[in-house]
Amino acid sequence: MTGSTTINPEIIPQGDGFDLAFFDHSFRDGSKGTTRWLTTPSFEIWTQIVRCIGDCSRYEVTATTVPTYFETRAREAIALASDLTGGTVVSPAITTKTHAVGTTVYLNPDGSGPIVFLYADKFDNASEGGRASGFPGGTGIPFTGGRASFNQSHESPTRDNSIYIHEIAHLLGFIPGHTANLNLVPGPSIMGPDPVVVTDKDRLHAKILYKRPVGNVSPDTDPSGTTIN
Repeated sequence: MTGSTTINPEIIPQGDGFDLAFFDHSFRDGSKGTTRWLTTPSFEIWTQIVRCIGDCSRYEVTATTVPTYFETRAREAIALASDLTGGTVVSPAITTKTHAVGTTVYLNPDGSGPIVFLYADKFDNASEGGRASGFPGGTGIPFTGGRASFNQSHESPTRDNSIYIHEIAHLLGFIPGHTANLNLVPGPSIMGPDPVVVTDKDRLHAKILYKRPVGNVSPDTDPSGTTIN
């Protein structure tokens, strides 16, 4: 090598628990690769229930306030952002927001901004309890905003907050869309078929994700014009 180039290689010992199959399944979306944040996101918690319109691709803000446990669970999920990003997102800004009654909002964000937690009266699919939608919506592009939407189909004051953590994990880089069968997740994970908690496996691989370039694909390739043997 010549010039002032500096390379800081990191070796991932197999004994540390790195699992390439888990990483590929949990973070990479085929040829589109990985998606993650390049900046620290902020968070908004909307304080009014939104009403599904038509096919639930859009919602209308109502005068009804969200259940009291909604903000608590949202904040508990946001508190795990550090675990889900390898310590990259720490102490993010959290605000609450109200809207004029009758305001129309869309499930898919229409611009960059914070990660929004909103509570809907229902979804078009009655079995769903939560949805995540990241802006700009494609993989292989850094996140610049997103919405985590929830409803009462699986809710009660006594239910745990796993679904909230699962959806925020999507918006921080885990499985950008359910293109993969969650039953095939190779190991305990908040993204598994019956998510409960963030696991050590999640933490390790999220840390690796946030060290990788956005759009990283599998198998890894050498830098353009360079061969490393």
